[in-house]
Amino acid sequence: MPTAEPVRLQGSHIDSIIEIAKDSFPTVWTPTEFAYFVDHACGYCYGTFTDEKLTGYLIALLVQGELDVVSLATSLEQRRHGLARKLLNFAMSDQRIYRVVLEVDVDNAPAIQLYESMGFVTAGLRKAYYDKKRDAYRMELNVRPGSPTYGI
Repeated sequence: MPTAEPVRLQGSHIDSIIEIAKDSFPTVWTPTEFAYFVDHACGYCYGTFTDEKLTGYLIALLVQGELDVVSLATSLEQRRHGLARKLLNFAMSDQRIYRVVLEVDVDNAPAIQLYESMGFVTAGLRKAYYDKKRDAYRMELNVRPGSPTYGI
């Protein structure tokens, strides 16, 4: 059974994060790169767990009310069970967060469908964003009415 609420990720979770990332993305960051976000003063990194095993993660930075999602993934066996939605809803319930931004591979239809179903809108296209080859959509969602904007 997944944990009731997402749990803050620690450095000890990095190996588990990498295992999920390997099944989710064509290129996976190094442990040092993941640690940068997990240990960052503005890091907003949470995971879902089943029987103490990491099943999904959200890695982001929270700066001045804007949450920049840098990686979001779920384990193969837990895909399509609502964990990514749960992690995003958890973040959006945080009263400090006014706006959420992210990039998503233009060919990742399931992720795009999830984000659009949650109200995200496409704000732009980043050419050759991933591995200097694959394009990404820049998507964003103002979480609260009257959210401050920062000229993005």
